[in-house]
Amino acid sequence: MATVDDDGLGAPPAQRSGLDKWFTDQFVFAIIISICCNGLCLIPLIINFIGFFTCKDPKAKNNAMICLIISVVLTVLGLGLRFSGVIPQQNFNFGK
Repeated sequence: MATVDDDGLGAPPAQRSGLDKWFTDQFVFAIIISICCNGLCLIPLIINFIGFFTCKDPKAKNNAMICLIISVVLTVLGLGLRFSGVIPQQNFNFGK
């Protein structure tokens, strides 16, 4: 069971995992990555999904949920725009 430190932020820093530290200490950066990189690939969506289900710290889990919601909304919006024809299909011809 995680103990609460003096700030009331959840588990002490020594007991937090890598994703707990990421979503607690680098939350603003996690949101920026969720917004800016989500249209390029699904890596932010996958990281936020893993973080939401593996984080033990309540604050980190809440922050991961916020980033996951942002990623899901942008993914659904991007796919909807792609399949509706608003965003044209990109054709990369690197060898020609």
